Amino acid sequence: MDRKGRTVLLLTLAVLLLFGGLFVFFLPKIRTLVRRRERETAIERFAERTTERREAEESAAGPEGPAEEEETPYAELLEACLAYNRELAETGQAGLTARSQLEAPIDPGDYEARLRHLADHGNNGETAG
Repeated sequence: MDRKGRTVLLLTLAVLLLFGGLFVFFLPKIRTLVRRRERETAIERFAERTTERREAEESAAGPEGPAEEEETPYAELLEACLAYNRELAETGQAGLTARSQLEAPIDPGDYEARLRHLADHGNNGETAG
């Protein structure tokens, strides 16, 4: 190969290496932009569907008010959870401090306590579940 051909080959390799390096350098940014656009699209579709569903429910309700709601499974549990959440909101989550968890009584002999084995509860296999 002559000198001019070698120079062209090296220049071509250098340009390819440059573009390859730039691609590798900007790949995370490109992925971030693509994911952001996918999230925005999903949010827009969700907003459209919920708006359409809300409008359909309101139009189905008619002038006499909302239609009769279906029975919620575990209604008592749902009400208890909602009441607990309201209590937390009203008290400013006063009972949820890390300090209250640390102040729990610690038994110094806990590390000596016998561990629970699945075999004691009727599971003699090697897997749980």
